[in-house]
Amino acid sequence: MPAGRGCAPVSVQVKKTVAICESEPSTALGLRAVLSCCPNLELCAVVDTIPAAMELVREAPPTTVGANCPMSESARERRLMPALGDTARS
Repeated sequence: MPAGRGCAPVSVQVKKTVAICESEPSTALGLRAVLSCCPNLELCAVVDTIPAAMELVREAPPTTVGANCPMSESARERRLMPALGDTARS
């Protein structure tokens, strides 16, 4: 096809969705600011507990979950953390 005719190549950039589990509001705010500078990343949720993160992953799984478990979380909730990864991959 001669130059200037037909469709120009289209660059499709798929956004990756990111959810953050962070109990410190200032850290969550900082992460939100960093992610806002990344055109291919979309912050879809910020939650502050592991159970809330697990519910989020079950209901609307993001591409990536960043989790910071506070020391106050119960041992039972910390044992459930690997389930987040298993759920996100399904």
